[in-house]
Amino acid sequence: MIDYWMENAFEAGKHTLVDVGYVNAKAARDQADRLLKRVGKKNLQIVANGRILIRIPPQKVKAILKRFRSIKPASERPGYSWCTHTAIPAGAGDVKHAS
Repeated sequence: MIDYWMENAFEAGKHTLVDVGYVNAKAARDQADRLLKRVGKKNLQIVANGRILIRIPPQKVKAILKRFRSIKPASERPGYSWCTHTAIPAGAGDVKHAS
């Protein structure tokens, strides 16, 4: 089954998907907690080997991106295209944290 978030992430006017890193990395969990306070816990998914994926609803995108400067478009990270955006703290993207 194709995931709705992933399937629709790159369509204009849909939601923004942020890869925060592996759930087993404390830095990623801390970053996710800060972000979830703004977008709500229902916007969290754990996917693909324990990666934290957070959905930012369209009406909140501008405010969230302005407040969380660590969130960058995936296009600014060479070779990265899994989500629309990434906010992986230092070390939180290391494969050693994969579940």
